[in-house]
Amino acid sequence: MLDKLDRGLNALERLLYLGAAIAMALMMVSITSDALGRYFFDAPIKGVYEVNEMYLLTATVYLSIARAQRMNEHISVQTVYQVMPGWGQKTTRLTWRPAAAVVFAAIAYKTGDMALDQFMRGNRTSGVVELPSWIGWFLVSLGSTVMCLRLVLQVVFDLCGRDPDAGMRYAPAGEE
Repeated sequence: MLDKLDRGLNALERLLYLGAAIAMALMMVSITSDALGRYFFDAPIKGVYEVNEMYLLTATVYLSIARAQRMNEHISVQTVYQVMPGWGQKTTRLTWRPAAAVVFAAIAYKTGDMALDQFMRGNRTSGVVELPSWIGWFLVSLGSTVMCLRLVLQVVFDLCGRDPDAGMRYAPAGEE
């Protein structure tokens, strides 16, 4: 059962990670195009700043956060953790992961509520280009929800005596 949940969550994380990579590529292309248009043709592309700030940057960060957690790629202080005995490492994991899950659940709930409210009201940004304001909040909520699920699954693995970090490193292509 846990393996099926892990595989399903992994598939969702990979899909969101692909979305984050596409958002990053779109950011690079749009910013470069805007700069070229601004300096060579004196014609910047309207709305590039707003789209990058509200959507693409948010997508890059929040759609990839759970995948980074799964791969154990977040910044951490390994110097102390690696010299701890096994029980100390497990206690540390079982302390911070549930706490982080609660924080990400709160973020997901509040930003999801804000996204729904913005959507229902039809709110749009003010600026050079009017854009729907709910999309950025939705991206934060989606990424935070998946991060919360990943943390909870890692805690369950730990409590069941399974190494929650086993297999979390990058595998060669086709072996993941």
